[in-house]
Amino acid sequence: MLHFVTEINFVTEIIRKSVKHLKNDFDTIEGTLYVQSQLWPDVGTLDGRRYD
Repeated sequence: MLHFVTEINFVTEIIRKSVKHLKNDFDTIEGTLYVQSQLWPDVGTLDGRRYD
């Protein structure tokens, strides 16, 4: 039984780390897009189309 609980904790920890990683990636992408929109307001989006 203890082994089973340890397994679950291990899996939970992996998931938690992946989610944290994902969040960091999203923050980085959002930060990049924000900077880009400040530098080149005409661009608006990565592919150049505007969604106003």
